[in-house]
Parts: sequence; structure tokens; C-alpha cells
Amino acid sequence: MKVHRLSKEDWRQSSKLIPNYNRLSPNTFKQLILKNIPTTYHDQIQQCLAPIKLLKCVRQLANLWCHFFQLKIEEDYWNYVGNLNTSIMDWLSEDVSKEIIQQHSIDWDRRKTKWNIQYQTTLVKKKLQRTEYNMLKHLCQLSSKFDLKSNIHVKHSIDIVFQAFAIILRNDLNPFHIHFEQKKLALHFNFHDAYLVKSFYDLNPTVKQIHLVQQIWRTKLNSCERLLREKTKRIFPEYNSIVNMNLLFVDDFVPVMFAIIEARLATIEQRTQVIMEFINTSSQ
Repeated sequence: MKVHRLSKEDWRQSSKLIPNYNRLSPNTFKQLILKNIPTTYHDQIQQCLAPIKLLKCVRQLANLWCHFFQLKIEEDYWNYVGNLNTSIMDWLSEDVSKEIIQQHSIDWDRRKTKWNIQYQTTLVKKKLQRTEYNMLKHLCQLSSKFDLKSNIHVKHSIDIVFQAFAIILRNDLNPFHIHFEQKKLALHFNFHDAYLVKSFYDLNPTVKQIHLVQQIWRTKLNSCERLLREKTKRIFPEYNSIVNMNLLFVDDFVPVMFAIIEARLATIEQRTQVIMEFINTSSQ
């Protein structure tokens, strides 16, 4: 996964981080459960899950739970995106030209309009409601089919299995959770980055000032991109502070412009450090 392009929505990449218990053989699935329960209950659970129909029902429920918690992670992400500064979002999605975004290497997916974000948020909420309904329906079917109300021994065994799955899902969905936490953190830097570029253009810079600032920021960006390429090739150079603003340019900008330029240089460097941490996390 290209962790330094986390602002882009790529479900094919994200979906690779979601476990699918249907791919496991019945025996492998049973062993997964046994690994996460106390050994004192192993014989009891082995006996309980011996009927293939019961094991199949438990696996279907496990997948429903997995889907529910996966959607909760996505809901949290879209709520975060929806709370971002709308004026910057409008500028990125509607007002600023594609050329400025490209020239300044602003990492932003132009499909993130207010309408699209609202649509995605609503879509996830509907999926959550549907999944929650299916979970309750499946639990009722499981209870009635295997008479859990009267068969206390089986009910106790199923409760132990469900407790095990709380642990299994937390572990198995952790990469998916980390992925979306990284996306949120990357968006934070990308949004601040875009805010600084917008602030610079709001000051009506001259053609010369625009040309100079593009040179300054591009030098910094190239240096950071080179560092990330080396990092992804598993070459681990020591991280040094990357190219700072040439003081010869100070007289070409008013103080507020100079402050904005230096703030973006610092943001680019901070974002690079964070992405390098992402790379370390994904390689472990």
C-alpha cells in the first residue's frame, strides 16, 4: 500500500485488510476459536462445535460482527472528514484550479466534495443499520434452531465462543483500524498544507512571488519524496532536517508571506516524518 497517498480512497486496498472467516476451513476456524479461549474450556467447545450446522452459524455471525465493526471504523473516518473546515474543502474541490493543486503537490482527492462526504456518511449509516438488523436476526435464528434458551450447556459454550470472538476481531481488524487512523492523520496534515497554500494566494502574490514560492516548496517536496523512496526501498538513511528556505528570498516577500512559506516547509517535513512512521508500522 502506498501509505504516502492516503488521502485517496481506494477500497480495493483497504478491503485487503479485512478478515474473511468464510475462507477458513471448518477445522481452521474452530482452531482459531480454541486459540483464544482458556484451555479448561477446550473439550467443552470442541464438543459444542462438533455439529457442522452450528459451526456454520457461528462463522456467519462472526462475519456479520466483523462487517459491523469494520463499518464503525469507516463511520468514524467519514465523520472526521465531514468535520473538516468547509471553506478549505470548497476551495480544494471547487474553487482552486487543478494546476495549482498539481504545481504545489497538494495531496487531495477532488472527489471529496461536501455532497460526496455526506453521501458516504449516509451510506455507511445505512449499511450499519442493515448489518445490525442481520446480526439480531441471525442471533434469533441461532437461539431457536439450537434451543439455547433451554439448553444451558450449549448456551454457555456459545457465550464463551462469542467472548473469544471479541478478542479475535479486535486483533484481526487492528490493521484496518490503523489504516484509517493513518488516513485521518494524513488528512490533518494535507488539510493544513492546503490551508497554507490558500492563505498565500489570498494575499494576491505577484507572478514573481508565485514562481519563487513554487521553487522553494518544490525543492522541499522533492527532498522529502526522495527520502520516502529510499525508505520504501528499505534503505534507512538517518533523518536530517530537509532543505530550509533560502534567506536570500526574504526581501521578495512581505513578512506574512514569509511566515506562511516557512509554516508550509515545516508542515511538509512533519508530514514526511509521520509517513515514515506509517511505513515502519506497515512493515512490522
